[in-house]
Amino acid sequence: MGCHYHDAVPAAGACSGCLRPLCATCLSEGPLCGGCRLERRLAPPPLGGHAAAIAGSPEGRALAAAGFIPFLWPAALLVLLTSHGRDRYVRRQSLQALGFNLGMGLLWAALHLLAVVPLLGWSLLGMLPFVLPVWLIAGLVFAVKTWNGDEVRVPVVADYVDRLGSAR
Repeated sequence: MGCHYHDAVPAAGACSGCLRPLCATCLSEGPLCGGCRLERRLAPPPLGGHAAAIAGSPEGRALAAAGFIPFLWPAALLVLLTSHGRDRYVRRQSLQALGFNLGMGLLWAALHLLAVVPLLGWSLLGMLPFVLPVWLIAGLVFAVKTWNGDEVRVPVVADYVDRLGSAR
């Protein structure tokens, strides 16, 4: 008797799930045939299992995520002033959103101010067109991650927010 999946190849064993004959190549992938592996992958999860909880309420996550987008930073401030700010995850992400936008805004302003200095400013003037796209793209990435409930750590701001949170 030959392998169920390969013609003219002798069977070296059987699938432990459905007992179909399998060749040595098929058995090297595991004790189950391809059909049984696919069936187990497509099977619904067992009842009674707990789904991974997403931190924060959907409204709070949405406002905190909107706060990462450069010109929607007041949404993060709104989170801190409403009842959504009581949730630890949403509060932390809102503080990071405010810190991120404040830091990028200060970088933008500093580059503009230094651009008027004759020799130094001319070299910094080349960096200025890249700040706004980086700000926007990074803000969108952080917003999507926050909306999905992932842990976002803005490089410099997250450490400051952690220290601020531990001081309370």
